[in-house]
Amino acid sequence: MIANRLSLFLLLIVVGFLLFLPGSGACSLWDVDEAHNAECAREMFDSGNWVVPTFNFALRSDKPALLYWIMMIFYGLIGVSDFAARLGSTVFGIGTLLVTSELGRRMFDAKTGILAGIVLSTSVMFCVSSRAATPDALLIFWVAATMLVFWISSSAGGRGWLIGCGLTMALAVLAKGAVGLLLPMTILTLFLLWERRLHLLWDRRLLWGVVLFCLVALPWYVAVGIETKGAFLRGFFWKHHVERFQQPMEGHAGSVFYHPLVFLVTFSPWSAFLGATVWSSTGRRMANDCSETSATAGSGASAYRLLWCWIGVWFVFFSLAGTKLPNYTLPAFPAVALLTARFLTRWADGKIGLPGIWMVLGFVLCSLMGAAITAGLIVAAGKIPQIPLEGRTFPELLQLVPLGFVLLSAGCLSAWLVNRERRWAAVACVAVASVITVGGLAATGPGIVARQRAPYALAQAVVRHQVEDEVEIACLDFYQPSLVWYTQRHIARLDSPRAAIDHLHSVKQTYLVTPRGSWDQFASRIEGPVAVLAAAWDFMANQEIVLVSNRPPIHSSELLLDQYGATDSNGLPENPLARFGRTSTRLRN
Repeated sequence: MIANRLSLFLLLIVVGFLLFLPGSGACSLWDVDEAHNAECAREMFDSGNWVVPTFNFALRSDKPALLYWIMMIFYGLIGVSDFAARLGSTVFGIGTLLVTSELGRRMFDAKTGILAGIVLSTSVMFCVSSRAATPDALLIFWVAATMLVFWISSSAGGRGWLIGCGLTMALAVLAKGAVGLLLPMTILTLFLLWERRLHLLWDRRLLWGVVLFCLVALPWYVAVGIETKGAFLRGFFWKHHVERFQQPMEGHAGSVFYHPLVFLVTFSPWSAFLGATVWSSTGRRMANDCSETSATAGSGASAYRLLWCWIGVWFVFFSLAGTKLPNYTLPAFPAVALLTARFLTRWADGKIGLPGIWMVLGFVLCSLMGAAITAGLIVAAGKIPQIPLEGRTFPELLQLVPLGFVLLSAGCLSAWLVNRERRWAAVACVAVASVITVGGLAATGPGIVARQRAPYALAQAVVRHQVEDEVEIACLDFYQPSLVWYTQRHIARLDSPRAAIDHLHSVKQTYLVTPRGSWDQFASRIEGPVAVLAAAWDFMANQEIVLVSNRPPIHSSELLLDQYGATDSNGLPENPLARFGRTSTRLRN
């Protein structure tokens, strides 16, 4: 039994590495979240300050410290780099696959557990979160770990979960804030109320759980509050909790239907079976499964109730919140993956009656998702002139079109297998195709798109042309947090051409990052020598961004550099981030 479980875990670890690791260091950090988080951790790492988060050398109150600590550990082990900044999310993403699989095995059976891990790993948004330098992967893991600790203890009739969940929720609070405590507590309370077991909370071990929670979560919050005279706590809890819930922030608004609709995309390709999953997990179909599992796993209806509480609390809470982002419901993905895997397992084993046509339609939907990926890549590559993208085209994406055909073909083949009553073969076909398609897109697509972003290229140009020890860098009409990460210097944000002119008149060596159009408007007003050292197209700004200095270029041939900085043996631009785990740029001190 143990050997079999270890082999299944090993399979999930391999799948996780295949999906989350390749290409992780070959793509520059994305603005704004990745760059903010990675640079914040770097500044803490360089200063040796493990308490106060700073970005651009000023207090940052957006996130708690656990993500930064993990990044700092990897910085110390393998160096400061894009790859190191993302590696923690990869590790916790794989950890979530194992936790979800174990939860599925204990709630239902081993087949459900392993399939739930594969479903979760290949859902689009979860794969993205496990490759990104953000705290989402950490929060998902600790929430799932909370549910596993609760299930292991409570299903055996114990109350040790009152203590264990205090630890996991404390770490969730250190990962993302109050939601790591409030939402898991709400889930477990509603579940116990549904089960008519709310009396289990009245136990002395609850007090020990509270003590453990306080010992783990509170010391850092107290320390950062003291160090910043309360500024961090005011910004973090009021602005990023209360205000973010009350009203849309940073333009991220949406209706109460936002998250259910977005989920159809973010959970793809497995959202193709969402209707059948809901149908099989309620009413008589759920009761039938309960009678099958209760004798062997002791779960009965409890498993379904816990999963539905998990999903319901997360979706209702963030549907009511004013600010809405696709990643907010990610901690509920393991629960949806478990329900999806349970449905597919029961269907493949012939334990649930469902007209074959409905499953054929589900697999056809998978094919349509593959077709949508193929069409989207062709459009993004600029191969359909009738669809204007205003310069935001990426011709190299055309080479990824076969990945869309993989899922398209797998869906068609699975539909054919359903008619031949080869159900497990149909499920396996889509699972394998999902690993190939989602993994292939994640490993190569972001790197192709990132080549049309300016910050990394301009930061490299800053280093190439630095001739003095002390330099000053500023931005006008264009600013991305990754500029701070790649230059590892303070970036001043100017608010007018007059301020830019004064900046370039400094006696120190100065750099100005600004759009070409803005530069052309005031370049003639500058007294003294200035030079455009580099230019790079930025698809997000949809314009060319230039790097200007009050010092001449080191080599006259480098007056205008493309965003790749170097060329290969054929004279074509070379991607400077192509080396695995490349260390980020550091200016000379």
